[in-house]
Order: sequence, then structure tokens, then C-alpha cells
Amino acid sequence: MKNVFEIPIYEKQGEDFVIVNTTTYDITYLNHKTGYLSIVVDGFLTKQKVDVRLKSNPCKKPILRAISEYIHRDPDKNYSVVKKSVTLESLRQIYNKNIIHNIVNHLLPVTKEANRDTLTEFNLI
Repeated sequence: MKNVFEIPIYEKQGEDFVIVNTTTYDITYLNHKTGYLSIVVDGFLTKQKVDVRLKSNPCKKPILRAISEYIHRDPDKNYSVVKKSVTLESLRQIYNKNIIHNIVNHLLPVTKEANRDTLTEFNLI
């Protein structure tokens, strides 16, 4: 189960900011504990979790925090690369229909953030 998440790269042109490119991150998940998935960004296991039990729980903010954690990690430290991820089929065996519905309809569609204020809030630009 994977999201390809896009974050735009802005450049100031005159008075306006224009998107000149995007950076993509592969977001995968590990089963953490009941109702929670750990977020993995480009193979880096972050401390961020997504609560998939609640429909109203925003999934984008934990993903943005995870990307920020990935970008600002210590470059001198050795990190192990996570190659495994949880699959939707394995989650179907564990969770009920409501949680699977939340994953399919609220977590997997999250693929980008273009709002400059939000990106600044998470220290991504």
C-alpha cells in the first residue's frame, strides 16, 4: 500500500510565487497497533502515525509531519531502510469494513499539498 505524495517547489517571480517543479515522496505504511499505521517516507521509518479508525481524522497532517521529519533527519546518522510495507489485503484480514473504508477513501487519495501556508507550517519550503 503506497501513496506517491507531491510537494511543489516554488520560485518567486516578481510579486508572485510560481510552482517550478515538484518533489515526490513514496509513502508506505507499517502496521503499528490496532487502528494505527506507522508512516514510512522513502524507506525511512518516521515517528508519525495515522489513526485509521476515525473518518474525521485528517490523514494529510501526519503525512506532512513525516515528510518534514524525513527532510530534516540527521544526515550523519545511519538509518536502516524499511523495505516492507503493509498491504491492503493484509489489513482486510485484520480490520473491519469501516476501517478499510477509511483507508481506501481517506488515506490513499491523499497525494499532494500545494498550499504555501501549510507547507511553511510544516517547514517544507
